[in-house]
Amino acid sequence: MFDTKEGLVINEIAPRVHNSGHYTSTACSLSQFEAHLLAGTQSEIPQIYHDPYFAMVNLLGKSTRTPKVPQNLTGDLHWYGKTENRPRRKMGHVSLGGDRGNVLNILLKERKEIKL
Repeated sequence: MFDTKEGLVINEIAPRVHNSGHYTSTACSLSQFEAHLLAGTQSEIPQIYHDPYFAMVNLLGKSTRTPKVPQNLTGDLHWYGKTENRPRRKMGHVSLGGDRGNVLNILLKERKEIKL
């Protein structure tokens, strides 16, 4: 979208849902994407349950070496598939929902195990 001298010019409209922080795909029984699809097909949307606690931590590059991610993470890894690692570049994130308020502490510990 551009605001020009001649007025507003719209070059694309692509409405979509977006899982901010992957909250609904991690901590809810139905994600925003699934609910959107069900609503669009006029299907019944079931009652949605959610974990009372949720946290997400970003994975920022600290070097230019190849990242090493343990296979046994408790949280859900969302890796962006970027080929170049560099300091402060967002390489992905890990999210976790649960019924106890320690999900952030779990993720902070796991982030230290990921070698960026």
